[in-house]
Amino acid sequence: MGQGGLSLTFRSARPEDMAGIVATSAETGWEQLSAREREGVTPEDFAARVAGMFHHALSAPGGALLVAEDSGKVVGYILFCLQPNNLTGRLEGFFFDQFVEPEYRHRGLAQELNARAMERCAGLGATGVSLLIAPHNGDSLKAARRSGFKVERLIFSRPL
Repeated sequence: MGQGGLSLTFRSARPEDMAGIVATSAETGWEQLSAREREGVTPEDFAARVAGMFHHALSAPGGALLVAEDSGKVVGYILFCLQPNNLTGRLEGFFFDQFVEPEYRHRGLAQELNARAMERCAGLGATGVSLLIAPHNGDSLKAARRSGFKVERLIFSRPL
């Protein structure tokens, strides 16, 4: 499929994709943590938590990891599953993690991954989707807005 002048294919992740994707998620996720969240946590501890997040999401109802591939190389992915909304109980999709290689950004790839994940969630009965983005992650905020996401709630935190 052509995407922003690219010839990409989209598919479910394969077992051989997992190590590289989880490592990328741990590396980029570490960069998104606040100073408070990093206190007392090593990058290695965080990487173990990320691996657990992937296991949790892929074991949950509707759990999937979709990848975008260019000439056999994974250049983007989205990890999601279904879960009840904490406030309404309605079934929703939750996007745990998404990544696009820097050289593939600003070409609509994140929006295409979002659209495919939303389509799959809707097909499984979800009434909406949600995700969390660090407030300083401008590229992800723009990509989410381009995919139709709007701020519904803000999460505040502070150290004790």
